[in-house]
Amino acid sequence: MYKKRMARSLFTCILSIVGIIIIFGIMFYRPINKVSNKREVTAIVTDKVVKNSSNQSRYLVFTEDKEGNINTYEITDSLLAGRFNSSDLYASIKIGSEYKFEIGGSRNQFLSWYPNIYFYELIEENLGQQEEIEE
Repeated sequence: MYKKRMARSLFTCILSIVGIIIIFGIMFYRPINKVSNKREVTAIVTDKVVKNSSNQSRYLVFTEDKEGNINTYEITDSLLAGRFNSSDLYASIKIGSEYKFEIGGSRNQFLSWYPNIYFYELIEENLGQQEEIEE
């Protein structure tokens, strides 16, 4: 009887430890993913929106590259990257302009995760707008 109780207690303890490890893994995967796999992409900004959910807002930037690929990126603050100016960065990006973005992270459609924009460089402004012809 005592051995069964000890075995059950040991099993419960091991199961609890595994559960805690899984929970911490899920909690820390997202922030680590957002600062990993950094790369540069060049694209034209086609739109940008603020996506509001019940407890948070996200800045989303929609782009199209020269090959016609459409991508969505987000701009969020990142403790691991030491970046806390997401609102300023979002406000300075203009629709219709071409940028070189430094992004990190990967897209996870199931969890609605997007690569994060960290820096940008303006390549060409207002590509989508036609100039007015003076008569």
